[in-house]
Amino acid sequence: MKEGSFPSDFIKSMNDLLGKNSSELLESLNSKPVTAIRRHPYKGKSEQNGLKRIPWSSLGYYLDERPSFVRDPHFHAGTYYVQDAASQFIEYIFRKLKWNRKHPLVLDLSAAPGGKSTHLLSLMDGKGLLLANEVNRKRYQILNENLIKWGFDNYLSTSLDPSRISRLGGLFDLVLLDAPCSGEGLFRKDRNARDEWSAANVNLCSDRQTRILHEAKKLVKPGGYLIYSTCTFNSKENEEQLEMLLNNGFDWPDMETDDARKWQVELTRPAAFRFYPHLLESEGFFVAVLQRKEENIGATASVIHNASGNLRQESEKFRKQISPFVRGLEERFFLQFNRSWSSLPEAVLGSALQIIEHIPVYKSGAELGTFKGKSFVPAHELAMRFDLNRSYPVLELDRDTAIQYLAKQAIQVSSKEKGWAMISFEGSILGWVKVLPGRVNNYFPTAFRLRKF
Repeated sequence: MKEGSFPSDFIKSMNDLLGKNSSELLESLNSKPVTAIRRHPYKGKSEQNGLKRIPWSSLGYYLDERPSFVRDPHFHAGTYYVQDAASQFIEYIFRKLKWNRKHPLVLDLSAAPGGKSTHLLSLMDGKGLLLANEVNRKRYQILNENLIKWGFDNYLSTSLDPSRISRLGGLFDLVLLDAPCSGEGLFRKDRNARDEWSAANVNLCSDRQTRILHEAKKLVKPGGYLIYSTCTFNSKENEEQLEMLLNNGFDWPDMETDDARKWQVELTRPAAFRFYPHLLESEGFFVAVLQRKEENIGATASVIHNASGNLRQESEKFRKQISPFVRGLEERFFLQFNRSWSSLPEAVLGSALQIIEHIPVYKSGAELGTFKGKSFVPAHELAMRFDLNRSYPVLELDRDTAIQYLAKQAIQVSSKEKGWAMISFEGSILGWVKVLPGRVNNYFPTAFRLRKF
């Protein structure tokens, strides 16, 4: 395939979809990709001066150029997430949903690398509980790193096939499936997506999407919502997938969506949206939201029963030891999970324990640390919390030293106090060190360290 060319079957598919406008789309797929970020609601700068706002995302901005994110300590501190503008349209949908609960249960069924999970955590604003799942174990590690950097504690994460999670039944107020797809919308951003495209692969992706949706629909409670998205254009992977749901207990939600047209977002169904890069500053994207009908309450009700909660709970002594670290202590529940102490919001504890008792959960809440004898060893995730009390010394580094720290190299710092300290770059916390006589121990996680910079 020559540079700039497209498979003939793809061209035909776009001609069928867009007619005479297909040439504009194909031309846009050979243009320069657009770079966008989504800011953390509580970390970093409150404003991004001089950057253009993404109109449907309250925290989204376009960048003029794509920088080297790996060399930006603020990126590693979780002050922003690199995410295409179209993918941030989840916020538009989320804010229009009619919730019946103050603390909704949300499932991101195919969550890696973490863009939509971290976005959901921002939108939930510490309320409710998110279960983030990624079946691919290598991609799960990336998801886990991004969840840790984002600094919330109202989530669980795991790596299971959707068929195993569906045993939970209709538990969730919202299920999000960003489905594996043929990647047509990423052709200008990802050369491999273009090279690997074929009509046969579209069919393969479509079959996989149907299988996952079959499990996903079981997990939505009556009256709850299912958001389905892909980064592709063709109807086979998009609108045709929705037909199965519309014939199996789902309908379009009662929500106003016509206002999306002002941004040149194409509305192909009452609540189904297409993003074309020749019309918008984004990559190709499709997203739709459906609502499960209330009359199906008895059909696939949740199999969840009262959980006994056999995880070890905290003692008052432990609560006093951890109190210097975390704000809002009275609203948190501390539990021991995988030999480490974690925190969860008290309001979602029951739901979390129910899930933990019925499916394997790899991570529960935000890790705080472990005890070695009577000494508390803080976890990296504790430093990443947006609600962290900075009760320990904070050591400010210049950029070069901060990069050395992120590469888990030996660093030199000036500190009159010995013991645990937090490392900061321009006010953004990067992690922990322990200052000892004559040396500084770098506690940045080995698994997250920079290898190429």
